[in-house]
Amino acid sequence: MILDIFQDIEFKTKRFARTDATGVVDSATAAAKLSEIYGNVVETYQKKSGVARVKNANGSGDPSYGSMVFSRFANASVNDYGTARTAGKGDALQDDQITVNLDQDKEIVEELEMFDVKMHGVANLIQKRGPNHALRMMAHLDRAALTAAKTAAAAEGNNADITYANGTTPDYLDLLEETILKVETVENDYVDGVDRSMIVVFLRPGIFSKIKKQLDSVFAYNGSTELIEVPGYHEVQIISEHYLPADTDFIATTVGNIAQPVYSDGYTDGGRIKLSNAYEVSLFFKYGADILAPDLVFEGEYAEAAA
Repeated sequence: MILDIFQDIEFKTKRFARTDATGVVDSATAAAKLSEIYGNVVETYQKKSGVARVKNANGSGDPSYGSMVFSRFANASVNDYGTARTAGKGDALQDDQITVNLDQDKEIVEELEMFDVKMHGVANLIQKRGPNHALRMMAHLDRAALTAAKTAAAAEGNNADITYANGTTPDYLDLLEETILKVETVENDYVDGVDRSMIVVFLRPGIFSKIKKQLDSVFAYNGSTELIEVPGYHEVQIISEHYLPADTDFIATTVGNIAQPVYSDGYTDGGRIKLSNAYEVSLFFKYGADILAPDLVFEGEYAEAAA
């Protein structure tokens, strides 16, 4: 199976462009401080986001130009010996290219009055606001990525609510297994089953908590149940995800199926706002979000069957 989207990737900071920190205040120290804080913004995003760790980082192009292209190749066909010689040519390689446009322009802009600047200093205020800006950017990007996944699943007809018997207490490990199987057993021109190590399941925190408690009660379980992740439940990544869309208990897909190129120039120089007695601290970013293989994303809820 040749699928570029199935690769274990990490979010790369090269998707962000960095501007020089100049004009903050009249000292090189403050400028250097701004540079350090911007580095912390990117680092915070990497650490806190569950989605970023499984997004696709193999697109072609430069996000600063407004779009990136991702390839998805069809599986090779097995033919009888001599087929190509008879036809005079081999099979053409089918590459379904997906262009993801960075068409979402966002900003975080805050004004700092001169009084506050004098009390704290510009660099200190940036230090206080920087981590929060990073977390808000993370939350927005994660919500957008998961919404794109839910939308793609709906368009593909992969709304996959899972029920348990009426009047019974649900066994969430059984429900999780049924969820995993929806991705694992996909079969078409591009996919001939999916290895579990390539699957990721995002669960609503309340559901994740119930599964974690069940696993913690099983002495034979040889994995680990960390705070927000079960890294390797039967080889599948299980992530507690606060940013799932409404009416969604799970999104199951593959590592690398979410494409979300992001471009940011980082913070502006923190200069004084024209005709005012205030300074500005801001973060501008552009992004696009798409699902490269809609056939490999499923979303739904766990519900009690009708009586």
